Amino acid sequence: MGGAVVSIDLIHFAQLNLLPKYFNLVIENHGLAAEPASAFQSQGSIYFGLAILLLGFVFKEATRIHKEQKLTV
Repeated sequence: MGGAVVSIDLIHFAQLNLLPKYFNLVIENHGLAAEPASAFQSQGSIYFGLAILLLGFVFKEATRIHKEQKLTV
């Protein structure tokens, strides 16, 4: 789930900043120009996705430790 949130924001970043540069190279001869976005506004979502990934790792490790402790008497 966290990976999905992070990947969506990275795709959005590429769409806002990299595609206009590519289109400028393609349509350079026609006198048109596309401007990249001035700022990337979704850093909060990237941090949220990374937090979800971190919590997933913590809960997975806690489950492993709990199973190990159940086996010990």
